[in-house]
Amino acid sequence: MTREEFCMMLIGAKNLAEVKLRDALSYAAQLSFRKIELIESTKTDFNLSDAFLYLKMCHCTLEISGYGMTFVDTLEETRKYLQYERQQNEWSVVDLAKRSHVSSKIIYAFEDGRCGLRIDTFLKLIDALGLTIEIN
Repeated sequence: MTREEFCMMLIGAKNLAEVKLRDALSYAAQLSFRKIELIESTKTDFNLSDAFLYLKMCHCTLEISGYGMTFVDTLEETRKYLQYERQQNEWSVVDLAKRSHVSSKIIYAFEDGRCGLRIDTFLKLIDALGLTIEIN
């Protein structure tokens, strides 16, 4: 999945939710209007944590499907699920790094909770693991 496709899913969720500005103000302090514009432009890489704030603003969740299926609402849940899927494939971090073209240092740091992910990196990991994404 490309960043553009993912962003269009986010925008579709917002449109279906008919989010009004006053309903989203509680997230505006965390997710600025500039960040919303960046996400909706589809042209700029952004933090996965911002995507989760956007989803919360729309009252939606991210569903990732692979060996298991799970709804993830936080970076921590995503961290655990991607690690679970990697282990189900019986891949080391280095194996996943080779398949995804993401540095093993980034994957180690993400799994250990020392860093977040940019959306492009997240989507590379999703694709390498053969996972699918839906927004509900």
